[in-house]
Amino acid sequence: MKFSAKDDNNVTYELLPEGDYEFEVEDAVIQTAKRGGFQWRVTLRIDPEGRTASRKVWEYFPETEKMQWKFASFLKCVGLIPAESEDEFDTELMQDAVGQIGKCRIGVQESDGTWPAKNIVKAFHRPEAEEAPEAPKAQEEPKKGKAKITISSDDLPF
Repeated sequence: MKFSAKDDNNVTYELLPEGDYEFEVEDAVIQTAKRGGFQWRVTLRIDPEGRTASRKVWEYFPETEKMQWKFASFLKCVGLIPAESEDEFDTELMQDAVGQIGKCRIGVQESDGTWPAKNIVKAFHRPEAEEAPEAPKAQEEPKKGKAKITISSDDLPF
């Protein structure tokens, strides 16, 4: 196979329009942040309906006190911590995120001249509230021809 070594950086791709999308976490790795310290880089794969190609969106979670809300929002979205929890959790939970499914709001960050326009995550949605448990069904009346049987403690052999 032959290839061109020309580096013209003219790769183009269609951006996803702003909206809500389901995603799957494809990868979650810890790396050194540009400003020092550590951050989690998470790769989200989005397969929008009606399109043949999936899109990848990267989200970064710096391990700073100021960004704890972002960790919590993501972990609640993919179900790794309870949606209403305010407890403390270790960021190592991010390792369990690979393969998890969630829903997020995707936006478009316009080009700044150095980088082309790209899709970004504007918000992670909390999982939808579970449906209320079904009320117990009323006991049906016995059908005609069948006797209703009642057992009391006097009928037990012990």
